[in-house]
Amino acid sequence: MCRWFAYVSPGEECLLEDVLITPAHSLSKQVHDHYLPKLISHDPENVTSEHEISVRNRLFNVDGLGIAWYTTVASGFGDGSGQLKPALYKNSQPPTNDANFHSICANTATTACFAHIRAATATSTTPVNNHPFVFGRHAIMHNGVVFGFIKIKRDLEDLIDDDIFEHIQGSTDSEHVAALYMTMLTKTSTEKGANTWNSHYSAAAMSKALTETFIAILKLQHQILGESGEANSLNVAVTDGKQLVAFRFRNHDTEQPPSPYYSQSAGVTLNRKYPDHPTEGIKNPRAFKKPEEHGRHIIVAKGSHLTKATKNTSSPNARQMRIRTPASHGNCNQRRTTPAKRRRSSNKAIKAEEEKATEQTLDQNTKKEEVAQSWIDDLSSDSSLSDPPSDLDLESDIESPYFSQPSTPIKASKVKPVKVRRPTISPYFPRQPVKRITCLPFPPLESTRFGLMQERLAHDPFRMLVATIFLNKTRGEQAMPVYFHLMSKYPTVESLANANVEDITRIIHSLGFQNSRARKCVELANAWLSHPPEKDRRYRKLNYPSRGDGRDVQPEETLSDHDQRVAWEIAHLPGLGAYALDSWRIFCRDKLRGLSSSWNGESSQITEFEPEWKRVVPTDKELRAYLTWMWLKLGYVWNKETGARTVADQGTLARAKEGGVVHDDGQYLILTTMPPKDDLMRNGERVKTTV
Repeated sequence: MCRWFAYVSPGEECLLEDVLITPAHSLSKQVHDHYLPKLISHDPENVTSEHEISVRNRLFNVDGLGIAWYTTVASGFGDGSGQLKPALYKNSQPPTNDANFHSICANTATTACFAHIRAATATSTTPVNNHPFVFGRHAIMHNGVVFGFIKIKRDLEDLIDDDIFEHIQGSTDSEHVAALYMTMLTKTSTEKGANTWNSHYSAAAMSKALTETFIAILKLQHQILGESGEANSLNVAVTDGKQLVAFRFRNHDTEQPPSPYYSQSAGVTLNRKYPDHPTEGIKNPRAFKKPEEHGRHIIVAKGSHLTKATKNTSSPNARQMRIRTPASHGNCNQRRTTPAKRRRSSNKAIKAEEEKATEQTLDQNTKKEEVAQSWIDDLSSDSSLSDPPSDLDLESDIESPYFSQPSTPIKASKVKPVKVRRPTISPYFPRQPVKRITCLPFPPLESTRFGLMQERLAHDPFRMLVATIFLNKTRGEQAMPVYFHLMSKYPTVESLANANVEDITRIIHSLGFQNSRARKCVELANAWLSHPPEKDRRYRKLNYPSRGDGRDVQPEETLSDHDQRVAWEIAHLPGLGAYALDSWRIFCRDKLRGLSSSWNGESSQITEFEPEWKRVVPTDKELRAYLTWMWLKLGYVWNKETGARTVADQGTLARAKEGGVVHDDGQYLILTTMPPKDDLMRNGERVKTTV
């Protein structure tokens, strides 16, 4: 599922780095590291099982990111409106190693921001498909899926105003939901066109527009898909920079929508101006402001809460929930002293106004045609959509169990000065990870095979290349059962080329990176059919096998075998990296070029023929171990870094002949041989040799 973060305050700025990068479970870390210890069970009568938590945390969010932060900079350059307007940054890559994202976050402060990391379902990973989607001063982001979107898309587009439809750039269901929301929001405006996108609308109007958007979608699904339609998952947040409305909705009798977390006090913890730190039990030595000086704000996080709390309770157990921010009054940076009586009267006024608007909406809906699907009635009449949840006090600070609360008391007069001892280990930088040693079986030199999957698939280059997509960054015992399952369902290149990416994603989802891997398989199959590898026809591959290689070859240029420039017969195929090219060179290239009947140089008619595998210097640990074994069969010790080889002494060959286990210590491959049964230990330890 996608994950998002929202922050809105009338005047208290947050540094994007403090809210999106620094916390232990920040949005940028949730690309691979999810933290959802307490989920609502799909069965409301049961507690969430560990298995269900594992399944719902399995998917990675690697299909892009987007952030929208509000600023008034344009007002100083001729725009006299003084309005907050969203600045937008999107990238099709995850934020983990995005230098531009980190630079923006380290140097940008704002009173309102939306951030989103994407797990694509069936649409392409391109920046225009990333959230948030911006229409004038309004930003919208979504997590979930509109069931049967492709089938209702054309009818859904008919409901969208022309000027808003022309603003759609991508192909996702989420952007069409955003466009339909803007249509519902602006339909009562006297103006038309993009001018209405910068108008101010109340939080009640924004909530009503989202409700009408959901109703319209459910009606289309009922009319077009009938009773066979599955449940939708709609977790939406909208803002104009001043107000925030967030919905969670799922039209299912028992299944719960993934719940957002909210807080009206965690901003103190997520701001380096104040003493608290996102890591519990640690104080911020750079703080220069008191907690009671922090302004009013609200944070809503869809995915993981940002910090581990001492208490964990589930989010509101309801199919629909709405969170909104109230209008701001006065100086938000000053300490709030509103009496409880004023808060209660304010809540009553807000509730009465919204109930009146809801009653008018219901009166209008009853005049329309009746819709059989009961979820439409539930959605239009459920008071939880028109009124704030009973456990959410809009005018008082909520001690959310999902965020660390400020440890310093609010009343400054009772605070005693405490000397904070700077920790000996910096809390701002993680410890160096423990180095892990990977061990691989090393068969005896008399064996005919080393045991790599590439050896089994060398006769079928296409299937071997597909296997490298699965084996890259994944253990063979985990990847290969899924690979063979996929190949049994799509046994030919043609069947895989015509396969639905979504179907492949479901088959391989347990491996991770399922969206990109599924697309690579289909794209590789189509490219193989249109331009299969041919002898005497090579293409450039930049910086392979060495840095700078391929720069002297034009992108569309093809080279013959007589050309001395570096190029490869499969370099034009999509989705292939160094691991795939190394595997193909070792096991397939000689046969394609007609130099031998197999990868190890058999039946070659060329005098002093040197197989291609002898020129490969891979970086993959298994391919390195394989070539070490191959060179030892020929009587040489091979340097895995440079490819140089030296004659092996008789002791090394004698020990390697028995086989054993090899592990990489970073500089050499260390072979540990198993001792004979009649001599279990030799001088107190097993025999080791450097190969």
